[in-house]
Amino acid sequence: MEIFPAFKEFWMVVQPHKITVYSSPSEKEARGEILINQQSRIEKLEAPQSLLPTRHAKHRFALHCENKHFEFQASDHRSRLQWISAMEKAIDFSFQGSRLQLSLAEERRGQREEDIRGRVSTQDIVEQTKAELEMEKAARIQAEREALLLSQEKESEEKRMRELESIREELERLLEEEKQAKRDEEIVRTLQARMLTEEWERREQLEKIQAEQSQMLEEERSKRAEFEKLKEERERMATEAEIRLREMESEKQRLDEELKKHRDRTRRVNIGQEVLEAKMKVHKQESELKRNYSMRLSSFHPSTLTVQEEDGDDKPKYRPLRSASMRETSYSRSIRRRFRNEGKPMPLAQPQSTAAVGVEVNNNE
Repeated sequence: MEIFPAFKEFWMVVQPHKITVYSSPSEKEARGEILINQQSRIEKLEAPQSLLPTRHAKHRFALHCENKHFEFQASDHRSRLQWISAMEKAIDFSFQGSRLQLSLAEERRGQREEDIRGRVSTQDIVEQTKAELEMEKAARIQAEREALLLSQEKESEEKRMRELESIREELERLLEEEKQAKRDEEIVRTLQARMLTEEWERREQLEKIQAEQSQMLEEERSKRAEFEKLKEERERMATEAEIRLREMESEKQRLDEELKKHRDRTRRVNIGQEVLEAKMKVHKQESELKRNYSMRLSSFHPSTLTVQEEDGDDKPKYRPLRSASMRETSYSRSIRRRFRNEGKPMPLAQPQSTAAVGVEVNNNE
């Protein structure tokens, strides 16, 4: 079994007892021979489903000779049938070489005899056909004459029938016109009655629509009167609301002015109170300074500390003294800052003594 079988092109001569193989049609020496006998057989091969490309070839057939197997491929289906027929005929006549020629000769002889018999029978048929044609021609002439007479009679009959048909059609047309006139008259009467009925219905509808329009007009008038009354009421309410709004605005302005006055008065009172507290504090500091100064003058050794006894306590307490100039400076700075924040001019201060400074504020502002 070949792994990759391949087909090659050869030229073969089929004979009753062998098949001679040539490489080309002009070659004289044979490349090989295939002996065939009665046991040889031909088999048609179908293209199987295989992965090999040669197994997909079409128009294949096989020749089995004793222990050998040959595969052939034709160019088309017709060629395959011809090759198979030739090989089968060679296998049938393979036991005797002259039998094929004799059978072919007998076959050709029988074919020629059949051709001669057919030719003779054809001549007889032609003569018989000619006689039949002559008879048919005479019968056709006679039939044409009779047909001409019949056609003339038929034409005259058809002419009379057409005249009668035209008379009948005219009568039917007149009858149809009379019927149509009656139908038209009935249709006109029906239309008149329908138009009269529609006119009465239309008149009733118009009267009904007129009554509805009158009612709608009355309703519209009443709605318009109510709307005007409602409009007047709304205008009156809007006028009253506007008046109240003006009064409220004037009242608001008055209250704003009073509030402003109260605020100014409260601010002036607070400022006067603060000035009064400042004066009292300055006065108290001045009195303390005077007392401390007198006590220091009475001692032989001046000191930076003073002794002060508080009520209800026997143990003396000492506190450092601060200069009057320093106290005056810090206090005056705080007063100046307060007046600067309020946006008012700073009042002039008049010194009362070398130990303290007083501040005066105009309370009439």
